[in-house]
Amino acid sequence: MAEAELAERVLRKLHETGCKVVTAHGSEYDGYRRVWNAAVDVRPACVVVPQSADEVAAVVSALWSLGVAVTVRGGGHSVRGLCVAEGSVCIDLRELVDVKIGSSGPGTVLVGGGATWADVDRVLEPHGVTVPAGLISHTGVGGLALGGGVGWLARRAGLTADAIVGAQMVLVGGDVVGLGVLEHTGDETEPEIPRDELLWALQGGGGNFGIVTQFAFSTVQLGKAGLVMVTLPMESLAGVLRLVAGWVDPHSSEAAPDTVVPYTFVLSQGVVLVAIGCMDDGVAARGLASASLGRYVGALIELGGELTLDTVVSPRELNAMFDAGNPHGKHYRWSASTFLDTGCVTASADAFATGLAELASTAAQYLVGATASIELVPLGGAVARVADGETAWPLRSAGLEMHGIATWEESAESDKLSGAARAWAHRVAQHAETVAYNREAPQGYANTDGDESGARWRSGPSGRLAAIKNEVDMHNFWHGNHNVLPTHSRTWIRLSADDIAAADAGIDAELEAFDALDAEHAEGGAGPQRLETLWLPWMLLHLGVVGSIASVLWATGTLRM
Repeated sequence: MAEAELAERVLRKLHETGCKVVTAHGSEYDGYRRVWNAAVDVRPACVVVPQSADEVAAVVSALWSLGVAVTVRGGGHSVRGLCVAEGSVCIDLRELVDVKIGSSGPGTVLVGGGATWADVDRVLEPHGVTVPAGLISHTGVGGLALGGGVGWLARRAGLTADAIVGAQMVLVGGDVVGLGVLEHTGDETEPEIPRDELLWALQGGGGNFGIVTQFAFSTVQLGKAGLVMVTLPMESLAGVLRLVAGWVDPHSSEAAPDTVVPYTFVLSQGVVLVAIGCMDDGVAARGLASASLGRYVGALIELGGELTLDTVVSPRELNAMFDAGNPHGKHYRWSASTFLDTGCVTASADAFATGLAELASTAAQYLVGATASIELVPLGGAVARVADGETAWPLRSAGLEMHGIATWEESAESDKLSGAARAWAHRVAQHAETVAYNREAPQGYANTDGDESGARWRSGPSGRLAAIKNEVDMHNFWHGNHNVLPTHSRTWIRLSADDIAAADAGIDAELEAFDALDAEHAEGGAGPQRLETLWLPWMLLHLGVVGSIASVLWATGTLRM
């Protein structure tokens, strides 16, 4: 089938679903194809926007039957832009944003697959509950949850993935299945594997198994949270590393309670920032956050730190704290993600700190026009109390996760900066490997892993995930993600955005011609007879042509069984 013909067929199939279809023929296309990271500049064949699970199922069924490549967009926040791809059809969930309290009360919340965490926070705040999320509120719920979900509440309440208690999802071919507490929510197909096995795969296995159109999360009681920020000179970094590693290591004599959450940022501006959250609901009664975090603030001040923020905020405000520094439309380059061994960090703090300081200095010198940060994310606590293998998220017992980020505004220097930032990010990942946790095990956290090869990331016991993949997606229809490869992956058709746009223009021209004919007949008083007078001769001609072809095929034996 010629590419133009296939493009038209795909477009007509998508229009039959009743969904909005955005192509390069229209003025909205650029707005729909853009994602959070402006460094991702690709042209999907088109973007289709379903408004319900049934419409998602119809779209998936159509594209599956035609063998067309797809990606799935929730919040559009993938660090590598995996939610869009050149020539693929992007299934955009932006209309599936409904958030509501569960029927049994605020202990459960139901969240649409296209919602952001800001949508969730607005609904939950009046009830004094929240869901473990990340650090940025305009992040999509779906991508964060399916990839694991590390944030302010992880040490106290676990990952976002740990809070998943149910899901409604669309499988390959368009089958809809309910899992967990959402198992009996409507017409469903029985999956090829036990439902609890599929739910396990969603808890950190990424978007490898289908499109989740609705999540059910358990919530956590939290009315207020404390936050302090301490700025330190780079010379204090080794001391900071020893402190933080001790605070998150449950075997250390300096171990902090699970409610204490210390994030460390090594900045290209030549300073170190430690942001410590207090996820204790009693923090508000004690006044400023420092009243609950005095031990930790004091230790940092002894290293030469300065307290620059001391506040008590709602979970909604806390989750939006870093939004302004991570807006849509900037260029971002992330390093690969690495889990760190807190014992190694402590033992080699001086050498490790020297390397981090050199990387910050290199960023300042060579990434002119950009800012860069190396981030050490605290784990432990409730994250570590879940055994490895109990969910699909890897290395529960690691104490820290590390990645680097460079960011800059669009400019004439963007291409040059992109190359330099890629090289810098590679060096960050190499340095992290010197204190990596269990180097023989799967490495990296999908949601912060900028490794373009995707080779470093394998979530959980890869054999178990691959077995599930083979059952529910044996041909790798869902491949626009941190991919778990099935045994028999196939190649899916990619279409030119220009071919789809041309087909769209052709369909528009047809509609305009019919509208003009309608108007012409209406003026002559023959409007109501148009369908009858045009359709019947066309159908007779069509049947005659088909009949002639059938006669020839029968005569030559082609049509005989």
